[in-house]
Amino acid sequence: MRQKLLFILIVCTTAGLQAQTFKLTGRITNASREAVAFVSVQVKELQSGVVTKENGAYTLLLEAGKYDIVYSIVGYKPQVLTITITKDYIQNVILEEDLASLENVTIRSKYKDPSVNIIRSVIRHKDSLIASVGAYSTDVYIKAVQQDSSTKQQRVKAKKDSVKINPYKDIAGMAFTEVFLKLDFSGEQKIKEERAGVKKLGNTTDLFYLSSTEGSFNFYNNLVKVPALSNTPFISPVSYSGLLAYKFKTINVEKRGAYKWYTISVKPRLISNATVEGELTINDSTYTIEHTRFSFPKYHLPQYDFFEVEQWYLKHIPV
Repeated sequence: MRQKLLFILIVCTTAGLQAQTFKLTGRITNASREAVAFVSVQVKELQSGVVTKENGAYTLLLEAGKYDIVYSIVGYKPQVLTITITKDYIQNVILEEDLASLENVTIRSKYKDPSVNIIRSVIRHKDSLIASVGAYSTDVYIKAVQQDSSTKQQRVKAKKDSVKINPYKDIAGMAFTEVFLKLDFSGEQKIKEERAGVKKLGNTTDLFYLSSTEGSFNFYNNLVKVPALSNTPFISPVSYSGLLAYKFKTINVEKRGAYKWYTISVKPRLISNATVEGELTINDSTYTIEHTRFSFPKYHLPQYDFFEVEQWYLKHIPV
């Protein structure tokens, strides 16, 4: 009986060793070292896999063995890596753009909304555009307003109890700041601000985003990083991941000379919580962004009800 019991214990122990799993983790980026979200990471032998998160990270649980891992997403060339797993393993991947894959558009109706093709054209041109811009200087205007809801309720009660008119009732409990500044940019970590003017009203200590250093709203990047707002970066509509994360619709076309300005509505597809919503305007002469207006999801605003950023990529802001 002792020999049989020992044999069973050995078999169980061996089976346990064979079932041990290890972590294959990594991060997917492009040639500019920007994270790429929604990349399909498939294990060929298992016919299964995962999709990268907003920061390009992925995790696979695999038993010891040799596997072919396929990395693929629209706009990039698929990449296959053979990896031998004997312990926890880190495999970062840099994907190469495949502009030819964006040309394959199937027309299934007499009219096709041009918005997606316009966005694709911006993506094709943005790397050369960013490289040509280099360091730059620009004027920035920031306006932050906060209205205390408890003060509103007190004002309503006071109105019922008294007929006295307060000429300042509309600004009671309001915190307000306007900032005019000059921004010099020569890199993500090389930003200089020079404030030309500041106007304040009320208690402004809790106001959010009074400096451009609290976040970068450059929608030419794959990810829009606003650490003061959220630890999770937001997916830019003007990216390959954005083609999967958003729905696009042309809402206005304005002809200026030989070229057209397209205003495109941008709405999330609900496959990520790190998305924005709004619109952007693009001209088809250089396929550059002329204007953006995007709001950020409320669940990323723990203390506030609304956050919106509006930008003009023009020499002069229209009055």
